[in-house]
Parts: sequence; C-alpha cells; structure tokens
Amino acid sequence: MRRTIPTLAIVATVTVSVAFAASHAETPREVKARQGLMNIISINFGTIGDMVRGKDDYDAATAQAAADSLVGVGMIQHDNLWPEPTLGIDGSRALTEIGEDRAGFLAIWDRFDTAAAGLQAVAGGGIEGLGGAVGELGQVCKACHDDYRLTR
Repeated sequence: MRRTIPTLAIVATVTVSVAFAASHAETPREVKARQGLMNIISINFGTIGDMVRGKDDYDAATAQAAADSLVGVGMIQHDNLWPEPTLGIDGSRALTEIGEDRAGFLAIWDRFDTAAAGLQAVAGGGIEGLGGAVGELGQVCKACHDDYRLTR
C-alpha cells in the first residue's frame, strides 16, 4: 500500500502533464502570425472606431498613425500566411474555405488594401471624414469573417 500511493501520484502527475502538453501543442507559426496580424488590425481599427463612436476624443495624429498601420498590414504578403494544413485546425478560426476559394479570399485582402488606403487618406483630416471610411473597412472585415472565419 505504501508503494501504491506514490506510484499513483506519479502516474497522475505524468497523465496530467501529458494531457496539458497535448492541449498546448505547438501552434504553427503561420497561425501565430495570423493571430498577431488580426490583433494589429483590431487595435488600430478599434482606436479609430472608438473616436468615431465618441468613446474617445478625436486626435488627428493618433487616427493617422492607426490608419497608417492598417495600410501597413495590407502591404504584407498574405498568401503564405494561410497554408492549407493550418486551416480548420484547433487554435485557429481560419476555415478550410480559404483554401477552397483562395482567389475569393485574396480578393477580400485586395479590398482591405483599398479600404485601408481610403481611411488613411481621411484619418488626419477631422472626425467628419472618418465615418464613411470606417464603415467601408468594416464591411470588408465583415465579408471576410462571414465567409472565412469560424464563429465562436
């Protein structure tokens, strides 16, 4: 009996450790890059959106910097961030439809580039010009999320 309890404790510890490690398996670098990219979009688009909604005061320099960052995201080569083996896997909300409709998916990124450039053009010029540009970029994001992102 004395040997059984320590043995059971060791077996339980190893079992929990293996289960924990399996649940935290290495996330592919492309998934990590995509998640970082989406965080950059969220932070910068949110900064401008909060100004438009009146949650934060409009600041031309901050709005311009956020819009510039969104344009920078558009400059990233997107195709290599979405390889098929990383689509539809645990830890990623990217659907396999991205691989099935690569041209449509990349066309939305082209629309993102255009909408971000439109936002960049008006961001520093006053709050009045932001609403339409924010709406346009928001529609592009929604189109991608509706077709290519797993809903929680």
